[in-house]
Amino acid sequence: MSNTDSGLAAAPPAARDSVAEHADVVVSLRNISMRFGDYTAVEDVSFEVTTGKFLSIVGPSGCGKSTLLNLVSGLSSATTGSVRNLILERGERMGYMFQRDLLLDWRTVVQNVAVGLEAQGVPRRVARQNARDLLPVYGLEAFESYYPCQLSGGMRQRVAFARTMSPNPPLLLLDEPFSALDYQTKLKLEAELLQPFRRSGGTAIMVTHDIDEAIAVSDVVLVMTGRPGRVAATHEVPFAAMGLAPFEVRDAEGFGHYVRDIWREIES
Repeated sequence: MSNTDSGLAAAPPAARDSVAEHADVVVSLRNISMRFGDYTAVEDVSFEVTTGKFLSIVGPSGCGKSTLLNLVSGLSSATTGSVRNLILERGERMGYMFQRDLLLDWRTVVQNVAVGLEAQGVPRRVARQNARDLLPVYGLEAFESYYPCQLSGGMRQRVAFARTMSPNPPLLLLDEPFSALDYQTKLKLEAELLQPFRRSGGTAIMVTHDIDEAIAVSDVVLVMTGRPGRVAATHEVPFAAMGLAPFEVRDAEGFGHYVRDIWREIES
């Protein structure tokens, strides 16, 4: 199994500069372009993510949102421009959660949660005890011995999130993690999974098509144009830092203004 399949992105072997430009900058992209033959996915994209911040990337389909996550993770290399990732420079691993849960059908819940640590070489007994300790945090304690086929879509995403978080990654990458879920389940998981992560001071980058979700859970929303993807606008969003639950943010004063502004920027 690859580190990506287990919810972890490993640092590439190539050496990188050892000093970040600013101590609080975790990720920095400068004038990034990514081409696949004659096709340009993203063009001249620049942004930063500082420690403890949650940044969401929104935009139309095909604008290169997932491409940017792959560049940040080190799974892809930019055609032009520079990518700095302090986590990779330190030789650490980051959490990477995909739209598909990628659970192993032959493993129970606790065994799936433990797989990331086992892939790092942690002894199986220790990894599984760590996983067992995490289950109550994500509402999974009653499902320890269940197999993925016995779980709902929401419960499977809980398992995937617990697996991603089990090594306590300093940086979390999220690629449409809740897009396959119904609206009620999505709101519930936003509150029960992302809010505790934010309170812990974790740093995250999330790709989503859901403008409401981006505004509700993020400190910063980066808006991309249609292909080739460029940065159309960047919004600093106050709601999550106010301690509001994601479903409460949707009723907060000013929420609708952000939705309308971002929607116009995507459509323009």
